Amino acid sequence: MTYWVFQAFCQIIMMHIMLSFFRSRHVSQTDTTTGKRQGTYRNYLSTNELFDVYVYVSGDAYVGLDSLEHNAQLVFSAESRPYTHSFNRKFEVNEANVYAPSHFFKNDDSALYATVFVVPHKSYATRAVPFHKSTFKEGFDGHVIVKSLPLTTMREIKHSKEVNLVSPDVSDAPSEASEICKHWIPRLDVNVVYDAAPHMAGVGDIYLELYNKHDAESVYDPLLYLSQFWVLEEHYQCIRPEMEGSPLKLNIHFSTCSPTYYLMSTQFKKNSETGGILGHQSAKEFEMFKRTLMTTNIYMLIFSGAFIMLHSIFSFFALKNDIQFWHQNDSMEGLSALSVLINFICDVIVALYIFDSENVSWLVLFEIAVGLVASAWKVSKAIRINTKREFPYLELGNAKNYVESNTKKYDRIAIKYMSMVMLPCVMGYAVYSLFYEKHKSWYSYIIAVAAGSVYTFGFIMMTPQIYINYKLKSVDHLPWRALIYKSLNTFVDDVASFLIDMPWMHRVSCFRDDIIFFCYLYQRWAYRVDPSRPSAWKPSSTDEQSIEGEKAPTTSLDDAAPEETESEEVPVRRK
Repeated sequence: MTYWVFQAFCQIIMMHIMLSFFRSRHVSQTDTTTGKRQGTYRNYLSTNELFDVYVYVSGDAYVGLDSLEHNAQLVFSAESRPYTHSFNRKFEVNEANVYAPSHFFKNDDSALYATVFVVPHKSYATRAVPFHKSTFKEGFDGHVIVKSLPLTTMREIKHSKEVNLVSPDVSDAPSEASEICKHWIPRLDVNVVYDAAPHMAGVGDIYLELYNKHDAESVYDPLLYLSQFWVLEEHYQCIRPEMEGSPLKLNIHFSTCSPTYYLMSTQFKKNSETGGILGHQSAKEFEMFKRTLMTTNIYMLIFSGAFIMLHSIFSFFALKNDIQFWHQNDSMEGLSALSVLINFICDVIVALYIFDSENVSWLVLFEIAVGLVASAWKVSKAIRINTKREFPYLELGNAKNYVESNTKKYDRIAIKYMSMVMLPCVMGYAVYSLFYEKHKSWYSYIIAVAAGSVYTFGFIMMTPQIYINYKLKSVDHLPWRALIYKSLNTFVDDVASFLIDMPWMHRVSCFRDDIIFFCYLYQRWAYRVDPSRPSAWKPSSTDEQSIEGEKAPTTSLDDAAPEETESEEVPVRRK
């Protein structure tokens, strides 16, 4: 979704620059003798002039005025609307009931269309009610704008094969299949593009080509933009024969819009059909982007976009500093090697679970893939991996300083007690999931249980490092810079988890990491690092001075000898 927000921001700027560029060229190009613009087209509708909008539904792609009474149904009318526009203008919303003929529900080839009429008041000869009885001035009927759009589409329906694995009829469960079904599109946006600027022909104005021009009058008709851009996947309604006789709901949203909004919407539609500018954006990403725009306030959207950008920045710096720490680290003393290995296994489980899930963002997949590669590399740094010619060809060993120190002992103690807590929880969750939840297969069940255990009880697996810090009474061996960036990222995740589509257990893990961070913060406060204290992980300033003192010349020892003899008392023999 971050890509879509960034793309929208860039496209708005480019479209604004493009429109401003063409308009500035129009003003400057004039006839030097008459002082008039050359080949300038102006809008047929001036600002605040009135117009009417009528929306009809019929089975024909085009309906004329003479056939409106018998072959079409009026579902929306907006009369005497001024031709103007203001920023963030709200839609006029109207819900209509559409009654379709019986063959529409039985035949997939039959369709319904929405035909929209935009009529300027100055084009009327006689303005009547109903609309189809109106007449127009001679030659002015060409300024009546008419467009149509289909209200049905053919879409694929996928049936899930999730079943209860211990159910006796699990073998009779249908496999995952799909069917093509005619769907009703329950929303239609009617936008009249407001553009009061003049346009000049012959200067490469691609925007002017979109208009219906009248050369004799040097005017262009306003653009009528019919859109189904804001229709989400869950809004489509499959047409079944048993629905015959029931009305179909159609929500009509009417408003005027700016040229920038029109160009941006059409460009977004093209990007969604072609997979984005870079060719790798999925329909799921586009659906998420539209849902966020529809359900989020404009100011909250800007605030959320800033948080998502911070998430990416903090993730980058956390990964950079984490890799830098492990690249420079040659000692595992004070660090839990078993935690590094367990975290890698957990990352593999989470990656498999996210990949098996259907409701996930591309941003989450990319971040998890990068984190998985980094975890695998850290395992190679924390544990010695040697190759052998015999099976299993790999041999795992511990670093020398890890074995010789107390770190290994504390690590094993923490893992022991962690296992005593984890195993009953995991077994209980596995039994509950098997009997009360549905899964696609045994593989999905195992991955879901493993991932659920990692998400729900994952903070327990991070306790070995906390226990080692407690026993050593020190935290100066930890990669604090990377931890700070990760902690900042957890707070961003708390906000982003409700903006980006992801499995609900992945949302729980975002709040779980906050607990671990506060534990690390307390230990950092409790075990303050004294720069002058000797440390096993970094030399202190006093150690460096003592080492330099040992290497200095020892001339003072000869001078100290006489003083030492003078200070000695000579025993007096008494008679």
